[in-house]
Amino acid sequence: MFRRRMESRFGAMAAWMMASVLLSSAAYLLRINDIDRPTSPTEVRLTLLSVGAGSCAVAELAGGQTFIFDAGSSTHSDVARRVIVPFLYSRGIQRVDGLILSHANFDHFGAATALLDRYPKMTVYLTEHFVADSVNNPPAQHLLRRLQNARSPPVYLHGGDQIHLTDSVYLEALWPVLDSPLHGNDASLMVRLRSGRQSVLFPGDLQKAGQQALLVSGLDLSADVLIAPHHGSLESSTAQFIKAVNPKAVIASDGRVQSQKQKDFEKIVEVPLFRTHRDGAVTVRLSGSGELSITPFRNPNRTLQVK
Repeated sequence: MFRRRMESRFGAMAAWMMASVLLSSAAYLLRINDIDRPTSPTEVRLTLLSVGAGSCAVAELAGGQTFIFDAGSSTHSDVARRVIVPFLYSRGIQRVDGLILSHANFDHFGAATALLDRYPKMTVYLTEHFVADSVNNPPAQHLLRRLQNARSPPVYLHGGDQIHLTDSVYLEALWPVLDSPLHGNDASLMVRLRSGRQSVLFPGDLQKAGQQALLVSGLDLSADVLIAPHHGSLESSTAQFIKAVNPKAVIASDGRVQSQKQKDFEKIVEVPLFRTHRDGAVTVRLSGSGELSITPFRNPNRTLQVK
């Protein structure tokens, strides 16, 4: 009698658990089918995540391709598990095609190994300067060792390279040039994500020396959206750099504690400025044909629309 009771109880529990799993799976499938994804070949949905003092942006392209720009934080522990992966899950993203790392500062690459473990086919893009700056940097050395055993070998970029992500969307590497004597922040990989007539510029943590080198290079630095260099910190060259980019908006990834340089940065930006510490995640939509919208998570009524 006792045995029959227990078997009946366990049977009911197993049935309940199976039903719960099926209902959860069905709810998940219904939810991801309702997600607003890019459909036009030139459309890009870019979200700068709120990762505290760090940086991570996720680009979703038509066809299901997903690329991540930097992945790290110095204020959130396990930012991959706590922020990046939950966001990808919420968007129904099950694969990541590429991770572009600007430089060897932990707040820009610290989650890379965890993402590689979860998305082993992901290609990692970095520079030779990342390798040079990994000396006396154990987390960076650990990542490089991990990349030696990755399914996809890392791709090294330098100024002048182009990577086609789709037929209509591509990356332009603008900096650093291969023989640049600069290192650290000033050797950050600066890329421009371009779709049709629109673009977003990612300058990493470029500071005065790197910005000045670019300003005298004669390179076209223009972009519709500028991800603020060095988390929106002011250098003596910053105003001139922003003028050269001539963006319609600036977005900064930063933590709650603002340095004086970050406070001073606010005073010189003459276009709409979004900061993740107050706006939360910020989503940029590029149509490729000229229409642009920027929506802050915490205040969607502040959405900027440009045609």
